[in-house]
Amino acid sequence: MSHSDLWLSFALGLVLFGAFACGGNGKPDSEDSQLPSQTTSPHSGTQEPEIGAESGDLSVLFEDGQAPPDHLSEDLRKHDPKVDGWPSEVAHDVAKHVIHDFLEGWLHPPEDGAFNFAPFLADDFQGLSPLRPSSLEIRFEDEHHQVYRAPELSQELLGRDQVAAQFDALLQPFQGGQDFKEALKIVRVHMDEADHFRVEGHVQISAEVGGGRRQQVMEWEVGFTVGEDLEHSRIRFIRNHFFEEVHSKRPLFADLTERVFAANSFYEDEFLRGVNEYHGSMDRLFGDFFMGWQGLAVGDLNGDGLDDVYVAQQGGLPNRLLMHKADGSAKDQAARSQVAFLETTRGVVIADFDNDGHQDLALTMGQNILLCFNQGTGVFTDFVGLEDANPANIHSLAVADPDQDGDLDIYACRYNKNNTLGVNPVPYHDAYNGAPNLYWRNQGNRSFENATEKVGFHVKNSRYSLAGLWEDFDQDSDLDLFVANDFGGNNLYRNEGGKFTNVIEEVGAQELAASMGVTCADYDLDGDMDLYISNMFSSAGQRIASQSNRFMEGQHQEAHQAYLRHARGNTLWRNRGDGSFEDVTMTSGVSLGRWAWGAKFVDLNNDGFEDLYVPNGFITNKAPDDL
Repeated sequence: MSHSDLWLSFALGLVLFGAFACGGNGKPDSEDSQLPSQTTSPHSGTQEPEIGAESGDLSVLFEDGQAPPDHLSEDLRKHDPKVDGWPSEVAHDVAKHVIHDFLEGWLHPPEDGAFNFAPFLADDFQGLSPLRPSSLEIRFEDEHHQVYRAPELSQELLGRDQVAAQFDALLQPFQGGQDFKEALKIVRVHMDEADHFRVEGHVQISAEVGGGRRQQVMEWEVGFTVGEDLEHSRIRFIRNHFFEEVHSKRPLFADLTERVFAANSFYEDEFLRGVNEYHGSMDRLFGDFFMGWQGLAVGDLNGDGLDDVYVAQQGGLPNRLLMHKADGSAKDQAARSQVAFLETTRGVVIADFDNDGHQDLALTMGQNILLCFNQGTGVFTDFVGLEDANPANIHSLAVADPDQDGDLDIYACRYNKNNTLGVNPVPYHDAYNGAPNLYWRNQGNRSFENATEKVGFHVKNSRYSLAGLWEDFDQDSDLDLFVANDFGGNNLYRNEGGKFTNVIEEVGAQELAASMGVTCADYDLDGDMDLYISNMFSSAGQRIASQSNRFMEGQHQEAHQAYLRHARGNTLWRNRGDGSFEDVTMTSGVSLGRWAWGAKFVDLNNDGFEDLYVPNGFITNKAPDDL
């Protein structure tokens, strides 16, 4: 298989995995087969442009003018839900376009008059429930923010003559606003009748208002009437089942990237370009450069009391050591410090590994770890490699002293067994064909031993691991280890006197999900550490796996709930105080982190309560819509 074919196979796999690779071969139901098969916007009166994987156009995956390889042609053809026998996904595409254009019409009305919404409404339009309730309660307030929620929502449908008034009321808080954004995630499609279907989804509207920002989050159920073709699919009703509004008087953060880094000559070429832009110019032997696996670490490397930043880069680009200057800027001195490595580097940790009082570097390069020992001024002259015969790449490191001998040990997380993107996790929702993780125990004098099996970390050690976290979860004064795994269950190793037992099932914290990060804090201030796991939220997965009669052609029903759980999103585990956990995700409202990576507990407003920051997104290449 050529390099371009391999890249394409993986990119296609992302599309399929995003929807659970579940485009079944079942035939459309007779009542569904009457759904039209073209997507046209009633607002514009012309056919909507197809965009990215959501619409079935996978041309973004190919070089200009390149045809798909023969062995992928059938998979690409079946990506179109009309071809693959999924009328509910055809209906989803229609609904998404119609609702998007409908909202855009209200947010950006024509300059010469009011938005003409009539073409969007079906002849049998039943009405809409109140969109912004007149009675809102303050659920949170501090110096700069207010959060409002509706205590109850009327489901009374108001007629066609109330539509304009309802949207005027909905958008009233955004008067004078700019930089409007709207987001829609459809999580359910119900094919009720041949000429009617309805969707359920999350709707979000935000804008900059008066120097701050305002945001509305809603859960809508939208019914549609289908005409002779999709041009005549129109809104039959809108019901609002949840409403939240947030007012922020000023931005939470200021973007200082350019001010801090622009003095470095490489700033624009390296820091302002994504890894996808290097796709055509980097040697493929450097590895999976388009994935963006690289991390960074923050710490004081030259002893001046200011935190510096070490940035790992794709092979062929030098790693950067950005020293923090007194004026707030940062200057690269990786070459002078002898750490401007050109090898592909993923995980990075700054810590004192030899107990000399200076912060050292631990870098992952392939299956090995390079320890760079600091002379005290930010210059590194001594290097030790921790080598493993298994060629699987290490992606991240977790460092602590779990054996309480006074020095730092290293737990290394690995992912693909053979570093081959075409190797699929098996089974997808609970895979055990990943690469084994490693535990390097510090023996002192800059010497480490691979003690993975000696201490018990070899148990269930073939997952697709992305992150590890050391913490005392059972309050017995020693550190336990939580490992977040993609494509299946996580691991929680309880420290029992320096030996470790996997107790994830015993403590009730197992979940079959796509975990890609873990953070902990005592968010409820009850004296123990709680867990928040970054998982994958997939609206496509929720739509498809919930159709038990069609998903997997109606077979393997026992696996359907596992797939639904896989697509639910992030998880908040509350520590009960005895080291066991309770899933409080849905009651806490923290599941929807989209395609989440590395969420962190952090007290953003200094009120003593831990908040959550959730990075998200994935590879989209030229497609404008994220996954």
